[in-house]
Amino acid sequence: MKKQVRYTKCWARCLGNCVGGISGEHLVSDNLFDGSFVTVAGGPWSLGESRTIGRKRLRRRILCRRHNTALSPADEEGGRLFRGIVDVDSLLAQARRDGVPKRYRRDFRGELVERWFLKTAINLFVVNGGDKIWETGAEATEPPPRFVSAAFGRARLDHPQGLYNWAGTALGDKISITRELRFTPVVRDTNVFVGGHFILAGLSFLIWLSDANVPWSKLNAFHRHLGGDLNDGPAAGTLHLSWPPGWKRSSACTLTR
Repeated sequence: MKKQVRYTKCWARCLGNCVGGISGEHLVSDNLFDGSFVTVAGGPWSLGESRTIGRKRLRRRILCRRHNTALSPADEEGGRLFRGIVDVDSLLAQARRDGVPKRYRRDFRGELVERWFLKTAINLFVVNGGDKIWETGAEATEPPPRFVSAAFGRARLDHPQGLYNWAGTALGDKISITRELRFTPVVRDTNVFVGGHFILAGLSFLIWLSDANVPWSKLNAFHRHLGGDLNDGPAAGTLHLSWPPGWKRSSACTLTR
């Protein structure tokens, strides 16, 4: 039976200087959603069936106020990425209807995007990891200090760890842009958490947290990818991730709607 955890400690306390008491951290950034309600499926909100809940129920008491606030730059960039993908898709659809060969571009800071996926994976594993463990052997509620430091921009994940971003759930997929977020934990040996696979607005992202290479060889080229193009009829939209010197490992690709 999965262990039920009521977590009321700051998962970033290894950084020190916890201030303000425990606050309600949104497990998934609030700026991804509109309206007062969201539809969710899966833990920690349901057993897999879809249900509608108030946005406030996406919060858990897992960070102190100081560390919660310190993650705001990553939250903002994660929201920009989600809205940017959806916005470009809407513009492409309008250009196709108008028959106009337009090109659009949205730029994002790769290091902040990576921090957003990392901190979101930590959030979700801390509250829903149950009996699973980190690769260090620590319990789900005790994220390793190196990941905590990276989530706050105090350290950098070194290859093969970090963000991998591509198009569909499998390479070569045609994709549909959607206003949703999906998260699937990646587990080795049945109980060791080594990463999280996200579908964000229809595009795939993997935050990899193991010292071992990703087991899917075709993904190697997508480590800290620069992004790519969404093509739709006469129009195209570029989603570009910029990385600090020495971070990225590959060039752009083309995606087809």
